[in-house]
Amino acid sequence: MENAEIKSASLSILSLLYLPNIVSVVSGILELNLLSNLVSYAFSCIFILPLLTNNIISKSSTKSFFLFLYLFLFIVSYGYSISPIAANEKLLAILYTIISPLLIIGIISKKVKKKELLLIYIMKYGKTFSFFILLIFALLYVTGFVESASDDTRTYVKGLRDPIWSSRYVLFLLLFVVFDLLGNKRKINLKDIIAVIATLFLVLKSGSRGPIVSFVLSLFIFFSRSWSFKRNMIFSIIIVFICMLFYSFSSRMQTDASDYSNAARIALFEKILGVEFNLWMGAGLASYMMLTMGVDELYYPHNLFVETFLEIGLVGILNLCILVYLLFWKCERNFYWLLCLFLFFNAQFSGDVSGNSMFFICSYICIVFNSKCLN
Repeated sequence: MENAEIKSASLSILSLLYLPNIVSVVSGILELNLLSNLVSYAFSCIFILPLLTNNIISKSSTKSFFLFLYLFLFIVSYGYSISPIAANEKLLAILYTIISPLLIIGIISKKVKKKELLLIYIMKYGKTFSFFILLIFALLYVTGFVESASDDTRTYVKGLRDPIWSSRYVLFLLLFVVFDLLGNKRKINLKDIIAVIATLFLVLKSGSRGPIVSFVLSLFIFFSRSWSFKRNMIFSIIIVFICMLFYSFSSRMQTDASDYSNAARIALFEKILGVEFNLWMGAGLASYMMLTMGVDELYYPHNLFVETFLEIGLVGILNLCILVYLLFWKCERNFYWLLCLFLFFNAQFSGDVSGNSMFFICSYICIVFNSKCLN
C-alpha cells in the first residue's frame, strides 16, 4: 500500500513537470484553447488523492525558507511597482505557474514518509516518459505539425510556445535519459540513441543556443570531477561535434538572426545602466519596460539576476545568492541537483521569474525531498 502511494506521488509531481508542455502541444495541434497548466494541476491533484486518505503528516521543514522568501519579495513588490498593468499580469503568472505547483508538492512532502524512495520513482518513470515524448515530438515535427518563430529561421513542434521554450523542454527530457546512462555507467542501447537523435534534431530546428550551452555546462560540471582524463576528452570531443552540427545545420546560424539576437540582448543591458531606481528595494514587480522604455508592458531583461535587481533590489539579490549557495553548495549532487543547475543556467539567458518556473519547482523538490540537503 505504501509503495502504491509513493507511485501516485511520483506521478503527481511528474504531471507538474511534464504535462503543461504536452497539453500545450495537443492544444496547438487540435487548435483548442486548453489551459495547459490548469490541466496539469488537475491531473496532479487526482494522483495525490490516495495520499489524502493516510494519516501521515511530517513536520514542516524550514529548508525551503529562502526559496519562498525570494518569491514573497516579488509578490510584496507588487505594492510599490511603477508598472501596475504589467505587474498585474506578472503577479498572476507567479501565483499560477510557481506558487500553485509548490503548494501541491508541499502537500506531497507532508504526506510522504519515504521521500528518498519518491525521488527514485520520479527518475524511474521520468526516463521512460522522456523517451516516448521525445520520439513523439520528433515524429510530429517530421509529419508537419510545425510552427515558426517571428524571424522564420527557427521552427518547433506546434504548441510549444516558442523555440527557446521548445529547446529547454526537450533537453530537460534528455537529461533523464543521459543521467540514467552516465550516472549508472550502463551500456548505450537503441532507446538512448533514438532519444539523442530526436533531441538534436529538434534543437537544431529550433536554433536556440542558450539551452544547449546550459545543457553542456551542467553535464560537464556534474560529471567531470568523477571522470578520468580520457573520458573528459571524449566528452569534450562529442560537445565540439554537436556545436559544429548546430552551426552547420541550424538555419538560424546561416542568417544574421543570431547576430541580431546578440545585439538585442546587449542593448537591453545598456538601457539598464541609464535608469534610476531604489537600489535596495528595486522598482517593483514587472518594472523593466517602464524603467527602460517608459511603456507599461510585460517584458524581461533575459537574466534572472538582472531582473531580481531591477524589481526587488539588493535585498532580492542577497536572497537569491543565499538560495543559490544553499542549493548548489549545501545539497547533495544528485540528479535533481543537475536538473536545477540546467534550469538555473537557462534562467541567465532568457525568460523571467514565472517563465523559469521549472527552476523553482525543481529546486523545491531537490531541497525538500532530499534528506542530505542543507544538513
